[in-house]
Amino acid sequence: MPCLLYDLLTIYYASSNRLLAEFVVDLYTYTLDHRRIVMGRPGAIEKSLEDHRFIVNALKMRNPEAISAAFANHILRIHDTSRALDPGRGGAAKTRRLRLFRNGGTGPGSA
Repeated sequence: MPCLLYDLLTIYYASSNRLLAEFVVDLYTYTLDHRRIVMGRPGAIEKSLEDHRFIVNALKMRNPEAISAAFANHILRIHDTSRALDPGRGGAAKTRRLRLFRNGGTGPGSA
């Protein structure tokens, strides 16, 4: 298990939302091979490290809005880079859900 996963586990389980922590860990392990391909691209590691620095800084500030924004930015980068690896997947429903996520759940159909 990579060292990064241990760090992520610490953060996820500290959130006190065990269901979310388990979901994220399962998703991480499910997509690991796919993410290795993406992370092999030029500049990918540097961008990921930048995302992680923003997450750590937000956690240090104990600012829930900054933490949420930093994680959302990282998750959206993962989505975008994964989708770029396999552009044939997705569709209108996924695009609509992603747009709602980026807008914080606001907009048409965000009940």
